[in-house]
Amino acid sequence: MAARLWTHGYDFYAPCEAVVYHLWSRSHRPTFTSLQRDDQAAKKASLERVLALLLQAKENEPMIACGLGRERSIQDFHAAQGVNWLTHEIQWTSLWGHRDPIEFDLTAAVDT
Repeated sequence: MAARLWTHGYDFYAPCEAVVYHLWSRSHRPTFTSLQRDDQAAKKASLERVLALLLQAKENEPMIACGLGRERSIQDFHAAQGVNWLTHEIQWTSLWGHRDPIEFDLTAAVDT
């Protein structure tokens, strides 16, 4: 979904703290996961579709129905995320949320 939104021109912002909270229960009705079948063929087809979208290496590759947009390329998405889906490499800045590691209190991670 993020790749589709990005290539259609939407930007993302992920606050470091929760800005919305909603307490509610579904105990009175079933959830989508409780109604879902364990269909391995459907799961495999779904994964293949997502990978086909993310791994589009060529700018002129045919569009898949309900696929990527034309405002930005999938390569732009990979660069913005710092994740290369072809090589499975993650840029170090992505591991730190695109923040300088000095901004974090690293002493909290040290075992005493």
